Amino acid sequence: MTRMISVVLLLTFLFNCSEVWGESSSPAKTWRLVSELTETERVLFDPHTDTPRDSRFPYLPAERYPFEPPYTA
Repeated sequence: MTRMISVVLLLTFLFNCSEVWGESSSPAKTWRLVSELTETERVLFDPHTDTPRDSRFPYLPAERYPFEPPYTA
């Protein structure tokens, strides 16, 4: 019975430590909402999704990499 309590306490401790470690080591936010863009960035942003597609690969845009601003879908 004592061993079972020790195991439960150990698991609880490890679970709580993993939450703390996970929060401190999480990467910084690398994206922004459209509402968080500056005016200069909004000028380059095109919300339309009717971009011309590649004839061989319809999931790719017709424009070849490297893309140039204004960036499209």
